[in-house]
Amino acid sequence: MNELQEENGSDYLPPNLCLEICISGFEEVLEQLTILSKMYSWPDLDQINVTYKTVKERFSESAVQTTERQMNNVLIFKNKCAFITAVFKTAVEELRENGSYNELLNIINVFKMTKYDEEKLKEDTLRKQAELKKFQNIFQEDTQFYHRKIEECMADTGKIKDEIEDFKIVSEIKLNYVRKWDNSKIEMNETLLSKNEQEKMDKIKKIDTDIYKEVRVHQEILAAFQQMQQDLEFEIDRWKIKYNNDLTELDKKINQLKEEQGKQEDKTRKLKEVYSNRQKQIDSFKEYKIKQQEMKLDMEQRSKAVTKIQAWWRGTMVLKGFGKFRKKKDKKGKKRVLN
Repeated sequence: MNELQEENGSDYLPPNLCLEICISGFEEVLEQLTILSKMYSWPDLDQINVTYKTVKERFSESAVQTTERQMNNVLIFKNKCAFITAVFKTAVEELRENGSYNELLNIINVFKMTKYDEEKLKEDTLRKQAELKKFQNIFQEDTQFYHRKIEECMADTGKIKDEIEDFKIVSEIKLNYVRKWDNSKIEMNETLLSKNEQEKMDKIKKIDTDIYKEVRVHQEILAAFQQMQQDLEFEIDRWKIKYNNDLTELDKKINQLKEEQGKQEDKTRKLKEVYSNRQKQIDSFKEYKIKQQEMKLDMEQRSKAVTKIQAWWRGTMVLKGFGKFRKKKDKKGKKRVLN
């Protein structure tokens, strides 16, 4: 009721007055609906059960079939009128008891949601119909395209069958030709083989004769080699005896040389000792000579240094007039120059 007052801008009206106005309006509509119900005899609904159902629930196959079987247009109209009458009756009772019309608002909201779902369903249906039409066109085009392809494939298949038949005929002709050619070739080969066989037999006989000759020559050569082997074995035995004798003599000579080598090593050792002593003496003498040479050079350097120092000192004494080189003054104050 407060919402109704705010919408109408009637803050100055008493709340009960607004309520009474709404109730009177609803009662008037309800009376008219009651008169119509008596005239057309639609049923009275004692209880209203309005719940929101989705589009899928309302338009399911079973519900649609039941509605089509049990109801006609007149009955549907009467039921709708009875429903409207019951709605207004419920609204009037709620206004009188509670001073509100929430049930009416709930029913209106349910109808709004139902209307929105129906509009959305119509839009989806139109969109899906357009898509279906598009897919049907695509299917039709694809069907025509593949029919053309099938016809082309059938034509190609017919051509291939004709080519296969032609190939079979040509192959049979070629096969007969090849068979005849093989037969003639086999006959020719048999003739050539018989001729070659005779030639080979002649060669075999000739080779047998040559082998017999070679065997005789081999036996003679073998006998000659055996005689040569015996001669060589005799010579080898003779050389073995000579080798043993020569080896004995060489052993004796080696022993003598070893004795001489021992004596020579003793002499060499003694000479090495003498050489070592002499070398030590020579080295010590060389060291002595080197030291004497160094001392001589040192003395010469010192003599030169002393001479230079004496000459420098003498010059300094002369220039400065030190010692005996001092300049003397005469009585008149004149300096006497020294000679």
